[in-house]
Amino acid sequence: MSESRNWDQEYDSILRKHVERDDDGPAAERRQHPRFEISSRGLSANIDTDIELQNISATGVAFSATVPYPPGSEFPISVNDLFTIQATVIDCEIFEADPDFMDFRYRVRCVFKDQELGRRTIVLMRRQGNL
Repeated sequence: MSESRNWDQEYDSILRKHVERDDDGPAAERRQHPRFEISSRGLSANIDTDIELQNISATGVAFSATVPYPPGSEFPISVNDLFTIQATVIDCEIFEADPDFMDFRYRVRCVFKDQELGRRTIVLMRRQGNL
């Protein structure tokens, strides 16, 4: 069995468990590649600002940042220093994090250039307990 097939089987197993777990609620995930809440451990972006990771899927990642990132911006994301996956910003919108202090942040959504590496990222993050 090829290594790629092993990754795909493990990713499919993660998806089945995720769908079974979330299938009861009104907001049950119906996307082909569901989003997973993520811990920032093991995942780092090579950008010059403070970010807070929000969620990840095989197709991309979302985070909040202290500065805006224009659509089309590209940057690498390192996964446990094992490999790097290239991300491209597709949307960036401002939101108020703390109205009392006029604290503004930006919600940034990115797409991965290589979805196979996106699936492998999900598998590695699950193995390490970061999803």
